[in-house]
Amino acid sequence: MKYNEIWKIGKKLYMRFVKDDISALGAQVAYYLILSFFPFLVFLVTLLSYTNIIGTDFLSMVSAFIPNSVYMLILDIENNVYRTRNKAFISLGMIATIWSASSGVNAFMYGMNKAYKKKETRPFWKVRALSVIFTLALSTILFCSIVLIVFGETLGKHLSEILMHGNSFDLLWNMLRYAISLVAIFIVFILFYMYTPNDNLHVKEVLPGAVLSTIALIALSAGFAFYIDNFSNLSKTYGSIGAAIALLIWLYWSSVIIFMGSELNALLYRKHK
Repeated sequence: MKYNEIWKIGKKLYMRFVKDDISALGAQVAYYLILSFFPFLVFLVTLLSYTNIIGTDFLSMVSAFIPNSVYMLILDIENNVYRTRNKAFISLGMIATIWSASSGVNAFMYGMNKAYKKKETRPFWKVRALSVIFTLALSTILFCSIVLIVFGETLGKHLSEILMHGNSFDLLWNMLRYAISLVAIFIVFILFYMYTPNDNLHVKEVLPGAVLSTIALIALSAGFAFYIDNFSNLSKTYGSIGAAIALLIWLYWSSVIIFMGSELNALLYRKHK
């Protein structure tokens, strides 16, 4: 692809960003996700507290991907939940999470239909069912990724002993367990972009947006965490609410990235029609 063509696509994407009001849609999704984040966190930590996952390894893994202020907030929730483990938190947290997060997925559906210039004609129950399915899928992928990353080293040692490949296998496995998590997220994006719009889309028609979203989200998470930890004074300026503000900003830009992945797919889709 030539530079001029990339520049033209970039300009068209910006025009679609403005025309389809992606900024407002991103804010709407971030609102629903922030509502679902804390119930999900309580649910996840309560669930993990009944296993050996919760603890230093889990928290160290989390701290590598999020700003320190948000990490301290999660640590506080983890300590409180761990002290007062209650099975009721699991069911209540799950229900609250699914309802709030599925509302966010509904907002994604609206935005993606807008990108493809489609009106929603599917029955309400089908739209809501899709929202719940993707909410559960994303939650499951996140949970499995945590388990794979935290317990991946132990599992790799057992596999190494069975296969008798020694250090070479350990190195390969350590790279593979992170790659598996990224591929799982990438596949979820492909399915998300295929089935949330009210259109018949094929895998090849949603690949560009899935690639863009996966790479951009990784870059955003790493860059945002570095910026907040090293250059931002949110915690000093706003106190304990600074963590919530940092989380809201991250959710907003993550939502915008996902919407722009859909806009890229729609742009290329119309171009090749």
